[in-house]
Amino acid sequence: MEAVSARPCTIRHMSEVAIILSDVPAVVADVAAGPAPACVPALTRLGRFGHGASVTGWRTWLAGWLGRPDLAPLAEVSPAVVAAATMENAPHGSLWLATPVHLTAGLRSVHMPPDGLLRLDAGTADDLMRQFNADFGTLGFMLRPVPGGGFLAQGPRFETLPTTVDPASLLGADLAGATPQGPGAAPLLRLGAELEMWLHEHPLNLARMRQRLPCISTLWLWGGGLVQAPAVNAAGAGTAVLGDDAFAAGLCALSGGQYQGGAPDVRTILDAAERQARVAAVVALLATEPASLAAATTMHELLQRLDAQLLAPLLAALGSGGLQRLSLVANGSVTTLGARAGLKFWRRARA
Repeated sequence: MEAVSARPCTIRHMSEVAIILSDVPAVVADVAAGPAPACVPALTRLGRFGHGASVTGWRTWLAGWLGRPDLAPLAEVSPAVVAAATMENAPHGSLWLATPVHLTAGLRSVHMPPDGLLRLDAGTADDLMRQFNADFGTLGFMLRPVPGGGFLAQGPRFETLPTTVDPASLLGADLAGATPQGPGAAPLLRLGAELEMWLHEHPLNLARMRQRLPCISTLWLWGGGLVQAPAVNAAGAGTAVLGDDAFAAGLCALSGGQYQGGAPDVRTILDAAERQARVAAVVALLATEPASLAAATTMHELLQRLDAQLLAPLLAALGSGGLQRLSLVANGSVTTLGARAGLKFWRRARA
C-alpha cells in the first residue's frame, strides 16, 4: 500500500466502500470486531463506533454484497468454480485453485510461515505453468493463470470431492490435518507429493535462492469443484471490486460488477467511488512480493500501515460526508460504520 495523505473528498455521490482483508492469520482474525491498540487509531474507531456482525467468510459475504447469494455455496466450498468464469475456453472435469506457497519444516511438523503465500512475478508464473503442463499433463492436470499470481488447475473428474483448506487461513500455523481429506483425497495427495519433489531442486527455485527469495515449496490445491456454468446476471451493476483475486474476478464476471486488478490503494478506491455507488477492495496484507522482501515487516507494522495509509483517509472521507458507509471484512467478521455515526465518531474517547 502506497503512502498517501488524506485528500479533499471530491466524490460526487454518497458511496459505500468495503475493505476486505483476504489473508488475516487466525491470531488476528478478530481485528475488526475486538478492541484495537492505540497505535492503530482508525481500527480503534471502527471497533468502537462500528456495528459488528459475524460472517461465514469474506467470499460468501462478497457474493451477497454483489447480489449473488445463490453463489454462496460455491463461494464457501468451491471458489475455483467461480474463478473459472473468467476463462475464455470452457474447462472440463474438476477445477482447483493452485496457490504457490512457501513452507518451513521442523523436526515434527510443517508450518506455513506468515509470509507463506507467494505472489509470483509474471515471468516466473509463466515458466512454472508451462513446465508444469509439460510434466504433469499426462496425469490429467493442467494449469491456467488467474489474477493474483496463482493458477487454476484443471484436473480429471472426481467421483467424490475431497475437503480442502484455504491456505490463507493457515498462515503462521501447523499444517497438521490441513491436507486434502476425505474419500476423494488420494489423487490430490499424490499430486501434492510429486509437486514437492518436482519443485525441490527445480531451476526456478534455484534461481529464487540466488535472488534470496523464498522457495516455492508446492502449489496448494484447494477450493475445488466439478465444472459447471453458473447463471450470469447484472445483480452487481453499479459496483466495483478492486484487487488481485481470482474469485473476485470470477464473481464480477457472473454478477455484472466491474473488476479492476492490481493492489488497491486509497487513491484507487476513492477514484472508483467517484464512478460507482459501491466499491469493495480485496487487500492482501501478507502476500510476498519480491520488491517488498528487502524490509522484513511484522504483522504489527502491517496493521499500522493499513491503518495509516488506507483506513484513516477513508474514515476522513466518511467523516466529511463523502462516503456513506465504510465496512471492514476480516475472516469471520464485518464491522460497518455509517456516515450518520459522524457525531459520536469524532467525539473524544471516554476515559
